[in-house]
Amino acid sequence: MDEWQVLQVDSDSDESKQWQKVQVLSVFQTCTLESGQENWLVSPPIPLPPELPLGALLPLRIRVSFLMHACNYTRYSLDECKNYIQLYAGYFPPGTNSTNASSLDAVNFIQDIQLRSPGAPDSVDVVYNVTAARAQGSVTDQIRIALRDPGSCTQGLFVSVAYFICMPIQGVLVSFPKSFPSSSPVQGSCISGSHPSNPPLQRVCSFDGSWSPQNGRCVCKPGYKRTATGCVETSPCESYPCFNGGTCLEENGGFRCECSVGFVGQTCENANGPCFRNPCLYGQCSQSGMDGYSCYCQDGWMGTNCDQEDHCFGQECSGNGYCLNKQNTYSCQCQLGFIGRNCQDRVCDLATCYNGGSCIPDSDAPDGYKCQCTEDFEGLQCLDRIQRCTYTVSVKTSRAVGAGTDERVDVTLGVQKFGKLKRAQFEVQGNFESGNLDTVTKTLPLCGSLRQIEIHLRQEKINYVNNWKLRQVTVTVDDNIIRKIYVCYFNTWFRPGDYKNRACSLL
Repeated sequence: MDEWQVLQVDSDSDESKQWQKVQVLSVFQTCTLESGQENWLVSPPIPLPPELPLGALLPLRIRVSFLMHACNYTRYSLDECKNYIQLYAGYFPPGTNSTNASSLDAVNFIQDIQLRSPGAPDSVDVVYNVTAARAQGSVTDQIRIALRDPGSCTQGLFVSVAYFICMPIQGVLVSFPKSFPSSSPVQGSCISGSHPSNPPLQRVCSFDGSWSPQNGRCVCKPGYKRTATGCVETSPCESYPCFNGGTCLEENGGFRCECSVGFVGQTCENANGPCFRNPCLYGQCSQSGMDGYSCYCQDGWMGTNCDQEDHCFGQECSGNGYCLNKQNTYSCQCQLGFIGRNCQDRVCDLATCYNGGSCIPDSDAPDGYKCQCTEDFEGLQCLDRIQRCTYTVSVKTSRAVGAGTDERVDVTLGVQKFGKLKRAQFEVQGNFESGNLDTVTKTLPLCGSLRQIEIHLRQEKINYVNNWKLRQVTVTVDDNIIRKIYVCYFNTWFRPGDYKNRACSLL
C-alpha cells in the first residue's frame, strides 16, 4: 500500500520523526450534467484532525477522475461545451449547506482541470495545502472539496481525497507517490439541477455514440455499431441488405444493389423474368439471356420443366447396363454377356454347353449366347456328334496348260443337312497334262444328302490356252461315284464364299 512520505532534510532533525497519517477519505458521485448549466459537485464536510496544532501544514491530495466528456461525442456541438472544470477547496463554516451553490463562496479556487482529450489521462492529481491558522480550542471548522462545472457536459466524476499532518518544522521536503489507497468512502451530492445517474456510468462511448444513463449503455448513431470499446463505423453492406443473390456496393455513404438476373428493386426484392412464374415444377429455375431459362431438376424428376417422374432415378441396372425411362416404368439395356430385368445375371452362368463346348456371349442369339463346340460335336448345345466323309476328286483336261505349270481347279461341295445347305471348298492342283488325272482326296466333317458339286474354272485361264477344257471329272464320296457335276465359269478369281455372278452348266 503506497503512502505519502515525508523526508526531513534539516541537519538537526531526527529522521525518525515522520508525519502522521491521519485519515484517507474518498468522495464518489456520478452526475448527469447538461450543457449550459452551472453545476456543482460538493463533498460532505471533512473534519480537521482534532490534534492539528496551530500553524501545522495539512496537505490535501485530491484526485479528480472523469468517466466521459460529452464534448467528444456528437450529442453537443463544440460551441456548447466547455473543455474544463474548476476545483475548489477550503474551510467551510459549521452549518454550511453543501447543496446550496451560494454558500460555496467560502471555498478557495485552486485551478482549472482540463478534461480528457485524445491521448490524455483520465484523471488529474492536485495538491492543496491547508494551514491551521485558527486559535487554540475546540475544532469546529471543516474542509470541503467542490467541483464547478461551467458547462463541460461531463457525465461522470470520481473524486478521491487524502491528507496527512505535517508538523511545523523547518526544512521539510514532501514527496508524494503516484497513487494512494482509498478507504472510508464519503458520498457527495449533486446540486443545481443535476441528478445522480442510475445505474452509475460504467462505459465510455466513442465519438460516434452517446451514453444513455437510463439503461446504462452506449447508444450508437446510425452507421455505427457498439463494441466493447465503444462505437465503430460499420459498412452499409455489412447487414447484407441485397436479397436473392444481389451484390451490395458502397456508394456515396450508402449502398446500391446489383441484382441477379430475374430480380429488380432497391434491394432486389422483386422477381422478374421467365423464372418469375416458377416454371420448374420440381426443380430450380435459372434464367439464361433475356427470355430463356433452364430447369435443374430435383432427384427423381426430369423433363424440360421437371414435371416428369424419372423412373431410372436410383436404378443403375446393377452396373451392367443403362436404364431407359418408359411410361410409368423403366427397362435396362444390358451389356453383352448380361441378362435379367436389372442386368443382374451373367448369361454364361445360366448357359449349358455339353461335350466340352464353351459359352460365348452373342447378342444375335435368341438366348444371348452360343456354344462353341469341340471338333467332334455340333449343335446349339454341342449335343450332336459330327460325321466325317471322304471326298475324292479327279480332274482330266483336254490338253496341258504348260509343262511345269501348276494350275488350280476349285471344287465346291454343297451338302443338305438338317434342312440347311452347307458348303465346303477345296482345290485340285496339278499340271493337268493331257490324258492324265490329277486327283485330290479330302476327308471333311460334311456328310448328308449331297445336293451339288461345282467345279470352278477361271475364265482368263481358259482363254489363254485355246481349246482347254475339262475332259473328265470324277467325284466319289466314301467310294460312291457322284454323277451330277456342274462346271462353273468366273470372270475373276474365285473367292471362297463368292457364289454370285457365276455361270454353271451340267458336265
